[in-house]
Amino acid sequence: MLNRLIEFLRYRNRKIYQFSPVRSGSTLVFNLLQDLFPNHKIIKCHKIEPDLANRFPVVSTYRNPLDTLASTFQALDLELNDGLLKTQAEKHKSRGLDNLLEIWGNPNVLKLQYESFYKDFDLIFDAFESFFSMRIGEATRKTLSQKYHIEKVEKEASKFKDFKAFDKATHWHGKHISEQKGAIGYHVSYFTEEQAAFLQKEFRPYLEKLGYL
Repeated sequence: MLNRLIEFLRYRNRKIYQFSPVRSGSTLVFNLLQDLFPNHKIIKCHKIEPDLANRFPVVSTYRNPLDTLASTFQALDLELNDGLLKTQAEKHKSRGLDNLLEIWGNPNVLKLQYESFYKDFDLIFDAFESFFSMRIGEATRKTLSQKYHIEKVEKEASKFKDFKAFDKATHWHGKHISEQKGAIGYHVSYFTEEQAAFLQKEFRPYLEKLGYL
């Protein structure tokens, strides 16, 4: 792994894949990677061919699927009903969750749990330092933490009328920040008990693998 990192850092214009399931803090991490690796191409995606993780560094965020689903409904202004809930649950699997399980054990993949780095940029920076064999100084940490503070991101996102509109450089969408400010566990108050029970069953393999059960 050390040899891979040395080779990666030796060459300019290499690729880093920022792959994640939707609504899991991926855009924040994508922007941090762009700032920290200006000479590399950062590719943001919600689907990935597993073989790419053998050839390029992959940074992947993940989050409790029930929270990401609740966040999706709010961001897209979707009506919460049983039919659409089933449809969106299936889309969630194909937009990151299935691929994440396929590459879960690959040493080329840096996995960042949303619940751990939520409001804690230092955890992300520390993980980058270890994974990329680099150092991120205190001044840089402070600058980036301020630049991507949730209130500043919310202000940037407010320039767009809805989630379909976004900045092509940063990928901040309209309604990117939820009313709950990305709070952890708010699916509990968003879904009914029956809906939550359905989702627990539907996402059980993912919840187990990702450590939420």
